[in-house]
Amino acid sequence: MDLGLKNRVARAVRGIVAVAVAAQIISFQGCIGPTFEDDSLDQVMERGKITLLTRDSLHTHYIYRTQHTGFEYDLASAFADHLGVELEVRSVKEEKLFSLLRSGQGDFAAAGIRVTPVRKKLVDFSEPYAQSQMYLVAHKDNRLILSVDDIKGKTVYVRKGSAEEYCLRRLRDGGIHFKIETRRKTVDNLLSMVENKQIELTVTSDRTADLYRRYHPAIQTLFPIGDSMPVAWAVAPGQASLREAINRFLEQAEDNGAMHAVNTRYFGNGTYREYLDLRRFHNRIKSRLPRYQDMIKDVAREKNLDWRLIAAMMYQESHYDPEAVSRTGVKGLMQITRTTALEMGIENRLDPRQSIEAGADYLNKLIGMFPDVPEPERTRLALASYNVGYGHVRDAMALARDLDMNPMVWPTLEKTLPLLRQKKYYSKAKHGYCRGYEPIHYVNNVMAYYDILRRKAVVLRS
Repeated sequence: MDLGLKNRVARAVRGIVAVAVAAQIISFQGCIGPTFEDDSLDQVMERGKITLLTRDSLHTHYIYRTQHTGFEYDLASAFADHLGVELEVRSVKEEKLFSLLRSGQGDFAAAGIRVTPVRKKLVDFSEPYAQSQMYLVAHKDNRLILSVDDIKGKTVYVRKGSAEEYCLRRLRDGGIHFKIETRRKTVDNLLSMVENKQIELTVTSDRTADLYRRYHPAIQTLFPIGDSMPVAWAVAPGQASLREAINRFLEQAEDNGAMHAVNTRYFGNGTYREYLDLRRFHNRIKSRLPRYQDMIKDVAREKNLDWRLIAAMMYQESHYDPEAVSRTGVKGLMQITRTTALEMGIENRLDPRQSIEAGADYLNKLIGMFPDVPEPERTRLALASYNVGYGHVRDAMALARDLDMNPMVWPTLEKTLPLLRQKKYYSKAKHGYCRGYEPIHYVNNVMAYYDILRRKAVVLRS
């Protein structure tokens, strides 16, 4: 056989074999069913609705005055808007999150979920949007535990099945001998037990520690436990298209500042208040606030405001002292100026009722002067105006535009208000020099106090 014929025969044989192998593969695939095609995102878009699985806690999702709120809810709501679909919220117990997700009873889970090797076997995770470091937590009176070695022989209480438990078990496997007690409790419950000295030790993340110290000022974080862990959203295994849509959204939220704004809204105000100041606030809301609480509620109802916001402002202004007078001559519970008193139509700034009414009316007026700013940022801008003046806040917004920053969010104004102390900026501002740091401290303090007061009315369903 000549060489050319031999090559042609060889090619023909290889072709026949290839066809036969392909036929067998197709036949085999027919036996096991068609290859999987992910249509998870298409299903969401077709339904016009996406279902969030979450758990109720003060740092994820909760109900306040019949409204959904919380870090994870706000971020998930922005994701639904990004897709152009309705958001449905299912609040469930933490231990059921992954089983419900895998069984199709939710589209994605967002609940401050730390990514662990065990969990990666159960679900698919998005790219992380935060890092979380666990810390050992004790009462402030505890001066005996200075390092990891000092927990030998101790008992540490954590939530059952939590990432905190995972970190502790890894620590113990490394040779540190202590006891782990698991409880079906919330982070808030366990921290309250530490504060009340019912238990000695628990663990929580740095992401939530500052937030919860507002409510439990007698606790302290001691030292980190283990390595930091990524925090991410989760989808059922194989739902690649929905996972990719989440990743695109999270990347966009990081780039356009939306992630920073939501973080600041829920965690940024926790710029940790000094222990004695927080203790004093908690004492004052028990000893002084009750004298004015009914009055505040009446006024708030008339003015369509949340009475807890007025109460938070009142503490920041006067510490609930009706005879308070500042060095600049502002007076009363709400520290009303002469000009504001005349504008709001009150005669006696030291009269509690008149002071509360004038303060509420003025706050309402300021809120109405920012119709271009969506809530909740509008209220923060109004609070800044209450403290330093509407004109200065508008100057800070104009400066933000000049610097190509988003003027509609508080984190931006936290950067531009202090710039109005510098001549190169205030010389061009309509209202001139501004004590830019004062409104930042004022707004963040008021929002921290407001958050503490709101906590008492929060509904945790799961």
